Amino acid sequence: MVQDPSNYAAIFVMKIGAVNSSDRFKMPGNFSFGVSGYTCGQPVRVPPSRYSSDSGRRWTQALGTWNITCMYSQFVASSSPQCCVSLSAFYNTTIVPCPKCSCSCHASKCVE
Repeated sequence: MVQDPSNYAAIFVMKIGAVNSSDRFKMPGNFSFGVSGYTCGQPVRVPPSRYSSDSGRRWTQALGTWNITCMYSQFVASSSPQCCVSLSAFYNTTIVPCPKCSCSCHASKCVE
């Protein structure tokens, strides 16, 4: 399965409090979700975000905006993936044993 990055995205807001000027804070580093399987790249500075706090009458500009790309990998999340597909198992189960359920197969939907 290949995820099309043009169709999937998530946006998170990180607020930095008690900052007096845009020169007093630095770009975030070592960004992480704290969940296994996700790895994040380095932040890239982009033009500051603008947001409305009063239904569009006034706009506020952020002091700094960065894009950070994070990706999920099942192999990073677990050294033993939760699915197994083996063509040799169709012919001889002793060559490459595989559980009865493969990817996207749950309980009653398993093929015997």
